[in-house]
Amino acid sequence: RTFSSRYRSPRQGFWRVQRILVILSLSKKAQTSKELSLQFNLSEIAIRKLVSSYNKVGEAVFEVKGQGGRNNASMSFE
Repeated sequence: RTFSSRYRSPRQGFWRVQRILVILSLSKKAQTSKELSLQFNLSEIAIRKLVSSYNKVGEAVFEVKGQGGRNNASMSFE
């Protein structure tokens, strides 16, 4: 299976798909982080961190676990 066909699922989150699209567009044509940040509405630093972590760990960068939900805000004392 190819890289792009492996990640075509209708149940993917937006941020995961956006990361995949950044890496795919970078692999298809050489662009600077500034051009990619304008194209995907991300900061240049976010693009650089994504590319750096992709170079370190590979496709595992797309399997990022969420930060979690609501912790202790507005809880009652029951």
